[in-house]
Amino acid sequence: VVQGPSLRADAFAAADAALAASGTVSLELALRGVPSVVAYRANPITAALVRRMLLLPYVALPNILAGELVMPEFLQENCQPAGIANALSELLDNTDRRSEQRQKFSNILEMLGGGGVAPSRRAAEAVLRILEAK
Repeated sequence: VVQGPSLRADAFAAADAALAASGTVSLELALRGVPSVVAYRANPITAALVRRMLLLPYVALPNILAGELVMPEFLQENCQPAGIANALSELLDNTDRRSEQRQKFSNILEMLGGGGVAPSRRAAEAVLRILEAK
């Protein structure tokens, strides 16, 4: 666990793979090319409410933007140590799997484009377009 932008950038640069909570950190990791697994367990009541309202099949921003499971997601009852450890081991042990994730991250970055607009804003706009299309 790191706090602060410079420590975070150093940690991302040094990482072979990462375990991330769902949220913007998953997109930050993707944009920096760090192969990752997403895990999150919310309060059961909150999770039940979100499930009823959820319009998308994924919770991690890279997965939403790609329209496919790029980063494995371990959520709620599936957020178990053995599954998470297996997914991380696969990333650490399998060069092809890491390369595949990085290629998909490059595709996401290309989709978000440039132009001086913050990647977080471009990601938010892309997610809104996806939701509007549903």
